[in-house]
Amino acid sequence: MRKTGFYFKLALTGIAKNRRLYIPFMLASVGVAAMFYIVACLEDSPVIIGAKGGRTMSAAMSLGKWVIGIFSVLFLCYANSFLIRRRRKEFGLYNMLGMDKRGVGRVMLSETAVAYLITAAGGLLLGIAVSKLAEMVYLRMTGNEANLSAFFVSTRAIRVMLPLYAAIFAFVLLWSLIGLRRAGAAELFKSENFGEKPPRANWLFGTVGFLLLAGGYVLAVRITNPVKALLWFFGAVILVILGTYLIFIAGSVLVCRVLQKNRGYYYEKKHFVPTAQMAYRMKRNGAGLASICILSTMTLTTLCTTATLYFGSEDMLARRFPRDYLFTVWYDTFEDLEADDKNDMIEILDGHFMKDAPSERDVSCRLAKLTAEINDGVCLIDTSSDEEIDLETYDCLYEVYWIPAEDYNRCAEEPVALADDEVAIFVTHGTYDGDELIFGKNRYRVAKRLPVFRLPVSLAEVMLPNLCVVVNDVERATEDYADAVSPGEYRYLRWMWTRGFDLPCGSEKQIELYDRYRSEGLSYRVWGYPEEELRTDEGDEQLEKSNGRRSIVLESRAEQKGYYYGMYGGVFFLGILLSAVFLCAATLIVYYKQVSEGFEDQSRFDVMQKVGMTKKQIKKSVNSQIVTVFFAPFALALLHLCFAFPMLKRIMLLVQIDDLALMLLSTAVAAVLFALFYFLVYRLTARTYVKIVASGREE
Repeated sequence: MRKTGFYFKLALTGIAKNRRLYIPFMLASVGVAAMFYIVACLEDSPVIIGAKGGRTMSAAMSLGKWVIGIFSVLFLCYANSFLIRRRRKEFGLYNMLGMDKRGVGRVMLSETAVAYLITAAGGLLLGIAVSKLAEMVYLRMTGNEANLSAFFVSTRAIRVMLPLYAAIFAFVLLWSLIGLRRAGAAELFKSENFGEKPPRANWLFGTVGFLLLAGGYVLAVRITNPVKALLWFFGAVILVILGTYLIFIAGSVLVCRVLQKNRGYYYEKKHFVPTAQMAYRMKRNGAGLASICILSTMTLTTLCTTATLYFGSEDMLARRFPRDYLFTVWYDTFEDLEADDKNDMIEILDGHFMKDAPSERDVSCRLAKLTAEINDGVCLIDTSSDEEIDLETYDCLYEVYWIPAEDYNRCAEEPVALADDEVAIFVTHGTYDGDELIFGKNRYRVAKRLPVFRLPVSLAEVMLPNLCVVVNDVERATEDYADAVSPGEYRYLRWMWTRGFDLPCGSEKQIELYDRYRSEGLSYRVWGYPEEELRTDEGDEQLEKSNGRRSIVLESRAEQKGYYYGMYGGVFFLGILLSAVFLCAATLIVYYKQVSEGFEDQSRFDVMQKVGMTKKQIKKSVNSQIVTVFFAPFALALLHLCFAFPMLKRIMLLVQIDDLALMLLSTAVAAVLFALFYFLVYRLTARTYVKIVASGREE
């Protein structure tokens, strides 16, 4: 018992003496643990789940929870390596004074236990205190009504959080004990004189690093297909991460050596000391600088993409719902479409929705829809690859909508006049540059490219570009497809009659009318469907019925708006939380780098001063190195973001965001905010480094 108390006192004394290192570590650990609880609590919150889009938000938080959990393992292991490195001399002294490694291990166990208790208790208390604020911020962002009275504490989140971080700290301790076991007492005592030991810098590693980075950049820039961009994105990320680490570990030293060989540059007074010192510092600290760069890039990409999703929700909603209400009837054949009497549907809609005020922009049209593979203007009918579409096929796949010219002219503000062998086209989140289209035996010339498309059609396909084709005779244009494909194939041709209209009564009234329409069961009474056949998708809040020949869908923009903002607001909110975690990790790594390098550089600058360097020259050299080393990761992170931007833009097309100005603005704002934060961290940590170097002693 006395031995246990002795080891525990030694642990507390060690923590107190090294508070400059342990306090930031504890604060960062508490912050990450609190963030884990907040995300896990929001996943289970009944207020969140009951809000519009809340189930999607809960699913996103479930994913984010484990992202933070996995990141915590990497982050705490990396941070602990700095602590152990700084304490190795102390542990070596214990060993030399007669304490065996088992005793040193007990001291480390006590320190780890203290760190875990502080992390668990502090993270839990902070998480519980802030979780309600986070919940209200989310509800405010998504347009839901905040509930101030309900305070929720997730017991499931607590049951997951406490064992998870206990396991993480146990793993960190085990890793430290393995390193302790392999080192002798003398090696531990002198270890502070050795820097980090990344792979030896050489031409091979440096060249490979630049080639990997170039490969990642080429992938990001050259892939133009959105689906391919999504599939190859993580491959490009891996190449960039590997390239970044090799460049900072080996490539940066390689650059310094090249500069040293340039006599005209190296032997100038202002370059001699900084260049020599820089090669040594980059060799020792390349891995840490690369980690800062990767974390910075993750923060920037997370913020710019999630902000674009959130602020682009209105544009997505407008494409999905060009009118307040969309009423769509689907048919298997053109004959079914023409034979169906739609007056009963029109009467019930008019009688229900237009009781108080007439509708606006009330139009209807007929369309044919088909997924088509278009190569050099030819729409292929071959169905040999129906079960599995090769990745290369995506480059030429389109969701094609054929619209009769008479229907288009009835709806559009600017009618089009077409000959029988001419078409007018409109493409969303994609391009079609051909001058003609060939549908089976019919050849058409592209006579006009429409700047806007105002038909009451939900262009909701997100995986493929939507190609809208206006033609005089749709039945003749698609007859070859009708004969070649059958129901169930992915190129299945279907016909639709759609009606869209606006109601000038406000969103709340629109939702009320929509809910009343569903609750009164008008649709299945009119068309003779029994009530038990009515299928309601609660996730999408849309009414759909089918009897195998036709299906009917009524959708409300006001009703769906809450779900859109709930979903993308949740993604943005999660992006902010994850960015906060990444920033916390980057800040701690930067702080440790400055403190560790400050203590290690004390003796070198003392020697320089003894051989004739003035304090002014030393200070100038210190500032030059700090600026170069500190801002190199940030500069490379901005370069990563610039090359990633084209790929991120194409991925945004998959959710129908094609607003380049919005994405540029989101990226610029994220970069400016991050730069301000990064500069603040620089000012604080650089001051610590200079103070340590100038003091000549550890405070």
